[in-house]
Amino acid sequence: MLHNDSGNGNTANGAFALYNNNADSNSAFGDSALYYNVSGSENTAAGYQALYNNDFSGSGNGSYNNAFGSYALWLNNDGIANNAFGDSALSSTVSGSYNTAMGDQALFNNTGGDNTAIGWGQART
Repeated sequence: MLHNDSGNGNTANGAFALYNNNADSNSAFGDSALYYNVSGSENTAAGYQALYNNDFSGSGNGSYNNAFGSYALWLNNDGIANNAFGDSALSSTVSGSYNTAMGDQALFNNTGGDNTAIGWGQART
């Protein structure tokens, strides 16, 4: 939370976790988890670079997301209410919302919304 100027109720544990955060009610555990988060609120990230690019644009749209696993929801910028559980789950989703991925690389290349995948590599392409 090195650059946290105005965010409240945040928790960070790990090098560079919540590094650019200025939003409220985020939890980041792991090296660079929620690193670029600017205004996205009520997110939880656990794992190396989980939700790394979340709300990179500062729009505040990257909120209510949960990412557990290295690189989970890695490219998410404006996606809302996504749930990713597993290494690289939902890793390529930039603005898709309401997705749930359970399993390593589940929904890896997903760019849409309202999708559910359970199992390793499910709906990867």
